[in-house]
Amino acid sequence: MVRRRLKAISLFSGMGCMDLGLERAGIKVVLQVDNDPFCYETLRANRPRERILQADISTLQGASLLKMADLEKGRY
Repeated sequence: MVRRRLKAISLFSGMGCMDLGLERAGIKVVLQVDNDPFCYETLRANRPRERILQADISTLQGASLLKMADLEKGRY
């Protein structure tokens, strides 16, 4: 039996505390999104290799988030 690791997109990430909890529970956070510039800078400083987006989610399309997170249909 092949076990797939769950993946998630984190919206309203803040400084990433919930994301750390998800990762400790075995869920891979593949994209973090927050509009606050201070939260974005904190995420960027603590996780320089991760996909982090500073944006207002009301301006984003679900399909574009899936593409940015590499979770397009059939790829997750």
